[in-house]
Amino acid sequence: MTLMTRNFGVLERLSAGELSAILTELLKTHPELRGEAESIATRMVSMVAPDGVVDPILQALASLDLEDLNARAGLHDGIYVGPGEAAWELLEEVADGFVADMKRKMDLGFEDAALVVFSGLVIALAKAEEVDSAGPLGWAPDFPAEMACRAASELIDASSVEKRTAVRDRVVSALEGLDPRWRGMITRTMDQTLSALSATRR
Repeated sequence: MTLMTRNFGVLERLSAGELSAILTELLKTHPELRGEAESIATRMVSMVAPDGVVDPILQALASLDLEDLNARAGLHDGIYVGPGEAAWELLEEVADGFVADMKRKMDLGFEDAALVVFSGLVIALAKAEEVDSAGPLGWAPDFPAEMACRAASELIDASSVEKRTAVRDRVVSALEGLDPRWRGMITRTMDQTLSALSATRR
C-alpha cells in the first residue's frame, strides 16, 4: 500500500482549524485560486435557507439539559454561580454564535442572509419560550424574549447608516406571523435603537 493510498480521505477527517490552515497555505502557493475561493466563500456565506435556520437554533437551545446546568452552577474556584445565572450564560453562549453569524453577514453586505438568520433566531427563541425544560430554559424564562430584543438591536447597529430604517421595516414585515407581543417588543427595541443611534450622530 502506497503512502498516497493510506492517506486518502485525510481531508475529510481534518478539524476546521486544520482545514483553514491548509486553505491559507494553498492560496499562498497558488494565488491564482483566490478568485475561485472568494466565489465559493461568497456563496457559502450569502446563501441561507430559511427552513434550515429555526430548527438548528431551537435544537441547540433545547438540547442543554440539567447536567449542563449542574456543571456550570455551584461553587467554582471559590466563586458561587447561581443556577439562574448559569442557565443564562449557557443559553447566551449558544445564541451568541448565531448573532455573530448574523452580524458577520450584514458586515459583508449580505443583508438578505443576515435577515434570514435573525428571523430564524427570533422564531426559535419564541418557540424556546414554550419548551418545558428542567434545564437552562426552565431556569431562565426571560432569556428568549430578552435575547430576541438584543439581537434586534445588534442587527440595526450592524446595518449601514443609510439602510437602518429599511432593515427595520423589512424585519417588521418578515415577523408578521409572529406572536403580536413578540412583534411589538422587537419593533419597539429596533425603534429605540434607531433613536439612540440617531442621537449619537448629532
